[in-house]
Amino acid sequence: MDGGIHFEEGQQDKDQKRQKRLESLGVTVIRFSNLDIKNNLKWVLEEIRKEIEKLPTPNPSKEGNIFQQKL
Repeated sequence: MDGGIHFEEGQQDKDQKRQKRLESLGVTVIRFSNLDIKNNLKWVLEEIRKEIEKLPTPNPSKEGNIFQQKL
């Protein structure tokens, strides 16, 4: 939620470049309007939850697990 500046001339190109850079680093960008956040927060939070659930679950480290180590 950054405000109305994102509708100013040229700003959408800058936003798109920034988003591509963030995505190249593995960051997921989700955009919501100020109006949605102020008036429909429950929906916004649900959309964020859905995106989080799409993320892969990391495998736990096997380091230090004595059952996996050869003695």
